[in-house]
Amino acid sequence: MMAKNSVTNLFVCLMILLCISVNSGYAQYADCTPNTTTTDPEGVGVRDPIDLPVGFNGDYYNTVLTIISPAKATTWGFINFTITKIQLTELVNMPEGLTWESNSGNSDDYMYAGEKYCIVVEGTPNSTPGIRKIDVYANAWIRVVFETTAPGNPRNGGDVTFTLCNALNLNLGNDISITTDDEITLSADQNDNYHKYLWNDNSTNPTYLVRGSDLGVGAHEISVTVTDTVGTTGIYSDREPVCFKTDKIKVTVTQGNASAEQETKNSFSVFPNPSNGKIHVSLDDFREDSIIEIRDINGNTVFSTVLSKQNSEIDLSSLSKGIYFVSISGRPDIKPARIILN
Repeated sequence: MMAKNSVTNLFVCLMILLCISVNSGYAQYADCTPNTTTTDPEGVGVRDPIDLPVGFNGDYYNTVLTIISPAKATTWGFINFTITKIQLTELVNMPEGLTWESNSGNSDDYMYAGEKYCIVVEGTPNSTPGIRKIDVYANAWIRVVFETTAPGNPRNGGDVTFTLCNALNLNLGNDISITTDDEITLSADQNDNYHKYLWNDNSTNPTYLVRGSDLGVGAHEISVTVTDTVGTTGIYSDREPVCFKTDKIKVTVTQGNASAEQETKNSFSVFPNPSNGKIHVSLDDFREDSIIEIRDINGNTVFSTVLSKQNSEIDLSSLSKGIYFVSISGRPDIKPARIILN
């Protein structure tokens, strides 16, 4: 017969073991929904998507990864065994600042064979940018005659690819209104040497000079895309850039006093617009030896020639596609014309 103290000690030990068992489980309760279109016709387990959405250092990140638990033991290196369930233990090589949790909803975080589950990956990454392979590790249970743990637990159950981009702070600001007498500078500058810039007129400077007189009266949308090459390195060197952000702003131009006075004095037209390269220039108040200048969006003179008559044809086919501004040198009374070369 067991002594009273022995029974008490045994009870205490069992309670301690129970507490340890509960507290050391992998219980997770993510609020997510698996992708209903994801399938696993071969029963070997699925991680969807394999290539996770990109993240940016310093930006909050949240994505959902769908998991279908494998039904075949070949996933763990065994043949002709049945996997009954798995238990995710770790996602290795996750960027610092990110955490994960599943929606299994049971105390041991079991994922039963053939069933769909999901994992939420979230947080604010702060790690070395680059393309990394995140390995998914899990314990597995197999059935031969009865259910037992698979040898070598936990094992690598596959991986997913995650691209962490350099920090990119892009904000052109709120929509604005200016007059034809005003000019402003928009900035997308990241103050480094690895980001590239592309504005909607194909200019590539970090900043963009907006002249109300160049845009003309009306509403205009100006956009920029900023990229870096982190997402196109290694085995992905030939793919489209994935580390990029785009922002846009609407600039509404109204008539200014100075421009209104100039417009009543002279008529200056350029056509066709858009043009495939050749334009016709018509100037009412023509003066001999007038010099016409073509400037790009950054204000650089890219072409100039002398007008020999009131109506002239000019060949600009040597210029790249984009937006340009046509003006008459030394004639501030003539408003520049905005043209597009296709």
